[in-house]
Amino acid sequence: MVKRPDGLTLIPYAGRALVWDVTVVASLADSDVDRSVTGAGFVAEMAAERKLGKYSSLSSNYITQPVAMENLGVFGESTTPP
Repeated sequence: MVKRPDGLTLIPYAGRALVWDVTVVASLADSDVDRSVTGAGFVAEMAAERKLGKYSSLSSNYITQPVAMENLGVFGESTTPP
């Protein structure tokens, strides 16, 4: 599997560059509709966690930020600022 994030900052922050990968999930798809009833953004957060796992081997050199949202407009919790 080739790991190609959607973006990479040119200026490092805290000694590491930031990489991000955007994912839009269909929360009403047959495979996710049962998880969607858990709460708004739950399916997007699951997608964000999968992205973190996908890029876990890059974590020592990069800061990885998944950007996940559901097609109905809800962002995952890890995507939105505190």
